[in-house]
Amino acid sequence: MYLDSPMATAATLTYMRHQDLYDEEFGGLVRAGHVRADLQNLRIVESVEESRALNEREEACIIVSAAGMCEAGRVVHHLRHTLWRHNAHVILPGYMAPGTLGRALADGAPRVDIFGEPVVVNATVHHLSGFSAHAGRGELVDWLADVAPSRPRLVLIHGDDEARAGLQTQLADRYGIAAECPGPTDEIVLD
Repeated sequence: MYLDSPMATAATLTYMRHQDLYDEEFGGLVRAGHVRADLQNLRIVESVEESRALNEREEACIIVSAAGMCEAGRVVHHLRHTLWRHNAHVILPGYMAPGTLGRALADGAPRVDIFGEPVVVNATVHHLSGFSAHAGRGELVDWLADVAPSRPRLVLIHGDDEARAGLQTQLADRYGIAAECPGPTDEIVLD
């Protein structure tokens, strides 16, 4: 198993160094041996050369790579070299926004374009939508409670238009704050 993502590597190593900060539930799983808190079976890929070499492997392996919705970074290269294989599996955890490579794969596209070239999708794609690290609408609205009295300017830039509109309405109803929902080409001027 290879971890090939500089950001994921930094996050993983941070978690490894601070096991004393695990919550009770996760700490209990580690102490009981249900979750490994070491890197014994995980090889960290540090260089671009090592990352490229993974795409040349013929032996079975697991490559954990990351980038927001498969739009950039090393994961795109791995997808380019893997999607056409019948024996490959691609796991997409979390939300995939419309118009992204990740969303096209999650929706079952038979072919995608990567680096301007068509790639046939023969791999089995698994979309695990419940693995988002983002707060839900209710959590965001509750989080704002302490800040809302100061009447902050809110600009909602993340999520589908429908979801942003729903959050915008809920913020207006609960706090009387008119949040902005700019489009992809809109400019936002900060004071």
